[in-house]
Amino acid sequence: MKQINCRVKFPLRPSQEGGENQVQPAVKSILMVLEKIDRMIIGNFGLEMDYKCILEEMGAEELVYTIRVQPRWPGQMPLYPWPDPSALEQWMNQVRKDFFSAINTPSLQENSASLTRRWNTRALEEGLTEIFTYIPLQEERVSLLLSQLREVLTAFGSVVNLI
Repeated sequence: MKQINCRVKFPLRPSQEGGENQVQPAVKSILMVLEKIDRMIIGNFGLEMDYKCILEEMGAEELVYTIRVQPRWPGQMPLYPWPDPSALEQWMNQVRKDFFSAINTPSLQENSASLTRRWNTRALEEGLTEIFTYIPLQEERVSLLLSQLREVLTAFGSVVNLI
């Protein structure tokens, strides 16, 4: 089982309207959408996540969550040796960053189509498709997750940075 860490920086300052009580549910909502995004990414490689969402508070504005990645079926082996863990981690982080960038543009449909093409191409270029059984990302699923992420961030009323 491989471990991947993700650092997410939240502006954990409460909005003026809701105060402290709105911060925690908003952060949890964002993490739920991130979990769906991560599950989609990992699932396309025939892998699964042990996502108990181990959260550690880092200072006042930063959360770290850790996911463990393993083959989906017992005894399943990658086609080749595992890549340098940083390759999969970098690819996942790029997909997450693309999601956050895409929600700031007017057309989620256009974005989901171009993002899906780019990610599938990049997975090929990075050689990740040679190591794992790769199932191309589906535009409809990407579009749904983009709109969920936009909705959650709009409710949060602030910017979230992946670091």
